[in-house]
Amino acid sequence: MPLISIIIATFNRSHLIENMLACIKKQSQNDWECIIVDDGSTDRTPEILHKWQNKDSRFKYYKRKHNFKKGLSGSRNMGLDLAKGDYIIFFDDDDLVHPENLETCLCFLKRTGKDFCNYQKTPFYQREPSFQKIDKSEITVTDYTIKDLTGFITGAKPMASCTVMFKRKCFEDVRFNEELHYAEEWECYGRILLKGYQGISISEMLYFNRKHTASNTGNFNKGKEREVDSMIDASKVMIKNLYDYQALGVDLEKFFIRKGFQLKDYGIVNELFKYTNPGVLKKVKFKLGFYFYPVIKPLFRIKSRIAAS
Repeated sequence: MPLISIIIATFNRSHLIENMLACIKKQSQNDWECIIVDDGSTDRTPEILHKWQNKDSRFKYYKRKHNFKKGLSGSRNMGLDLAKGDYIIFFDDDDLVHPENLETCLCFLKRTGKDFCNYQKTPFYQREPSFQKIDKSEITVTDYTIKDLTGFITGAKPMASCTVMFKRKCFEDVRFNEELHYAEEWECYGRILLKGYQGISISEMLYFNRKHTASNTGNFNKGKEREVDSMIDASKVMIKNLYDYQALGVDLEKFFIRKGFQLKDYGIVNELFKYTNPGVLKKVKFKLGFYFYPVIKPLFRIKSRIAAS
């Protein structure tokens, strides 16, 4: 049985995925399986993946089954169902990982006995990064628990989809929401924190994400409807999750009100009010604020600049 299950969802990335597979092949910790779930590629992906699978049986290529919805969430859920390792980690098909990624995460998880290890990432553009030997004695380790939930949700303490190694038990009764096409890991990892799993965050840079416009994040930043709508839906689901676990504090209420204003969707604010009972006056105040937000937003920016200076 493999110690670590690496799960990669892929779609039409035949021109990039081999760079990631080469990084995995070079891992200093070699007790792994790499489950690659193809979400319906129409390029040379099958040909390339069969080649890698034939060269190294630790690479396992599958086509997404129809009982999993098309998209990143469905493909990852299929990978989770197939995974046999004691530890789970997700990589993206267009990125790169440090050759000591698995070894370093495993070292600190075994040392601390925690449920997951969150590490750092950095972007790159055209020029691929060079990897330096890791000195584990210089790595800073901090706890990452339910106390960091607010920081996780607001982005002050980020935990990205591909920067966490989990113990298998974190996904015993957790799967990605297949209705979401963006922010799916934000909603999913939030549930893992709410269930009380405790982890660590380490200071080491172990993941390198390729910046390009053909990514979900790039689409969201450009205001593409599918990704923006998914962020709206993920926010509503997150609000309900927080309410169910009695974790919807004042700071998070303010965050989701701002999120509704930023995404121009009052449905997020209404979803929040469903669980917080703010009263008529407060509802009227925020309703008016929402409609006048395009006018007053520049004033907030000016106020922030004056305060910063």
